[in-house]
Amino acid sequence: MTCGPRTPLYADDLLCYTGVKRQIPVDGRPLMEFVSGRILIVLLFACLLLSILACDQPKPELEHLKQGDLYLEQGQKEQALAEYSKAVELDPDLAATHLSDLPQPYRSDLAQIYLKRALAALDKGETGTARRALTTAIKFAPNLAEAYCYRAIAAFEGGAPYTGGTTWDAVLADCNKAIELKPDYAKAYDARGFANYKRGRADQAISDFSKSIELDPNNANPYYHRGMVYYEAKLWDLALPDFSKSIELHPDGVGAYYYRGNIYSTKGQWDQAIADLSNVAAKASIAWPEPRRELAKAYYQRGMEYANKAERDRAIADLKKVIQLSDNDELKANAGHKLEELDPASFKPPPSGVVPEKEVLIFDCGKPIKGKRQAIALVTERLEEISAVDLVRLPGDINQQTLLNISAEEGYYYGEPAFWVHIDYRHEYGSEDDVGKLTVAVTKDGKIYGAVRGD
Repeated sequence: MTCGPRTPLYADDLLCYTGVKRQIPVDGRPLMEFVSGRILIVLLFACLLLSILACDQPKPELEHLKQGDLYLEQGQKEQALAEYSKAVELDPDLAATHLSDLPQPYRSDLAQIYLKRALAALDKGETGTARRALTTAIKFAPNLAEAYCYRAIAAFEGGAPYTGGTTWDAVLADCNKAIELKPDYAKAYDARGFANYKRGRADQAISDFSKSIELDPNNANPYYHRGMVYYEAKLWDLALPDFSKSIELHPDGVGAYYYRGNIYSTKGQWDQAIADLSNVAAKASIAWPEPRRELAKAYYQRGMEYANKAERDRAIADLKKVIQLSDNDELKANAGHKLEELDPASFKPPPSGVVPEKEVLIFDCGKPIKGKRQAIALVTERLEEISAVDLVRLPGDINQQTLLNISAEEGYYYGEPAFWVHIDYRHEYGSEDDVGKLTVAVTKDGKIYGAVRGD
């Protein structure tokens, strides 16, 4: 049977997937269309087959649930719970739905499985996962005090009251429920104290922290938290022993050292302040610059006291620390001036005719400058920023076209090792003889300071 008259223009008839024969032109164009269609059909069929096979693949969590159910029917409780625990790890939401009608003797055990999962998530900072697991634990065991307490902790550790994930009232309700179920639960009092502290209820917070300490005197957290309440109220003599006790119980913490160091600074006890703040600054990340700032202030105050007592070497050592640590230009300048006064031979004055107008940070490249060539290269790259500083008072911008000469010499900028970079340039709109001179300071930690004018 044929699908039409045969002519020399067509090759043999082929059977398409519909079962209808079609004649294929010799020139190839209809043939390509036919082949493309066949390929598409094969691909669609393959996708369908893969989908069917995927659906037929058993999910491990379902297998664990089925096996757990089988053990349950056989009265093998431990084996059933072991299978349910594996399912919870793989898909906690599916497991919770499947096990929602679990017999009562098993429900408290299952709640413990979810509590364990929540604590593991908290250790990894996964507060959202922890809160969901704790909510499930509460559904299985509404009288589990630990689940309410840790759900409150997970909420404020994850910032949920600030992002709309929950409210402080809900957090307090969880703490209250935990205490109602377990009146001697020290952690719940500490958690409720923290919630009250964040709500601005200082008296209730102190009462809760004190109760937590009474129930568990060897836990560092409530001492630290109560110390924070006293610290914010500027009750230094009450805060100090709490921070000290927290440090005694948890020497690796940094918060208590930081606040105790600040209290020592407030009291003018510079040796103790520097010891505590040095401990913190060594551990603090770049994202937390306050310890270095407070440490620089403490070194400055102690250095000035040494200077007033004519303890010159100690004063110089402390004031050099200020310049090394501080990111405050005014504090560094004051330390530099005092250093020049104490040890003028160690500090080269600015080049002749160069007068610093003001301590202005123009640019920070974030890496050390090891020599004059690097200093010159940095300034050359940043001519636009230098020109933009109002204090320079230039009639035109400095750029590569107007730059005539650039050189550098070593020196000090307010007591800090630096390179003085001298720039000679032609005013953009001036005559050939209309030459400007400018000097900026490049510190060895990669900052361009100025602007300072040439003669």
